[in-house]
Amino acid sequence: MTNWEYTETELWRYNHNDISIMHVFSVVSFEGNVLAFCEARYGDGSDAGAPHDIYMKKSTDGGKTFEDNRVLFDCKGALCYVNPTPLYDKINSRLYLFYAINLGNTKTENYYIYSDDCGESWSEPR
Repeated sequence: MTNWEYTETELWRYNHNDISIMHVFSVVSFEGNVLAFCEARYGDGSDAGAPHDIYMKKSTDGGKTFEDNRVLFDCKGALCYVNPTPLYDKINSRLYLFYAINLGNTKTENYYIYSDDCGESWSEPR
């Protein structure tokens, strides 16, 4: 039987750096790395009308410590990037990040990017 160790780490803080809320967290773990993703919501933090960035934080020590935020998608005050969902392909050692762009909260376009170096660099959106 394996003994599990539980620790709690605060990745994002409410109402920090003009961001009202961090929402829709997702986490993927592989090869000793942990990558966490979220929507960084501005304004009132609502689904409709509020711009959202997608942030990532990375740990290379199994989640004990995390690097600073990386902004994967910057809404530039207008776009609404939502639902970051990572998937690690163990066979090809490729990390995918699926996400969507809400256009006026009436239409959604789905995209993905991928990384072959554990989130250090990313492909162009597809």
